[in-house]
Amino acid sequence: MSVMFGMFGPVSCSESDDPPASESSFMLPPYAFHPTNTTVVISAITASDLELRVRYGISSTQLDYATDPSSAKAGVRHETTLRGLAPGNLYDYEVQGRAVAGESRGEWLPGVVKSFRTARMRGDLPWSFVVGGDDHSVVAYARTACASEEHPEYGILAAFYQTQRNMLSRDADFYLNAGDTSNNHGFLQPGCSFKGRDLGAGTIGFGGDGSAFSQASARWGRWIQNNRFVLTRLPLFLAMGNHDGEQSWGNAKGDCRYVRNSPSVGDTHVSSEAARLAILPNPAKTYEGHSSGAY
Repeated sequence: MSVMFGMFGPVSCSESDDPPASESSFMLPPYAFHPTNTTVVISAITASDLELRVRYGISSTQLDYATDPSSAKAGVRHETTLRGLAPGNLYDYEVQGRAVAGESRGEWLPGVVKSFRTARMRGDLPWSFVVGGDDHSVVAYARTACASEEHPEYGILAAFYQTQRNMLSRDADFYLNAGDTSNNHGFLQPGCSFKGRDLGAGTIGFGGDGSAFSQASARWGRWIQNNRFVLTRLPLFLAMGNHDGEQSWGNAKGDCRYVRNSPSVGDTHVSSEAARLAILPNPAKTYEGHSSGAY
């Protein structure tokens, strides 16, 4: 692929990699997906069993609506669909969590206020979107976090973060990413991890050590973390690139083992797709997609 993010402003210093304290209980923080005229899906993965609710409204000071509490299991994607929304409207939302121990429940802890815009009605103008692709930001993270300062790509993640801020300044309706994101087929800097999971040094499944799904999950989690600025405002539409491990592409004698006729768990293709579907909402729920759930 050869699509690149457009750089519209100066590159600043790198951002802190620490998530807000109120999101420390999430393996993957809440973000908005699948905007329609009247609905949106809020998806998150918690690090422990929690009860969640979503407060939302037309501004951060007017979160007048709240969903019923629902149970979220640790490590399992939790989805909440907000319904009855107005087309083409900007909404703010906040996911609150509380611990559940036996029959006792803790206090609701505030979340980070984020936003989304519902889909506009046909003919409702103006609307816009931003396009990115080939960001390879998981590699950029590895170069920045795990390589020496002498590496030629050291610090490139700062440029990626700045690009996201530039994208947000466009006040677009949604974010379309054209692929080459998780880099499940590709090489990283050895010795990198995300939330305690090894990212792996080469294409997942290449080592044959059974860690392909874990590495794919960690790479997708790292990619979402890299995109946390733009995802706080723009719902994501995603396509797959050849470096994301789900294409029947490569050399059967090399590290693209998923070209085999009968792939199994541990192969790049199966583990890449399984990890994505475990972390990101399946687009086939709202849009006509491939029967396997592929974008």
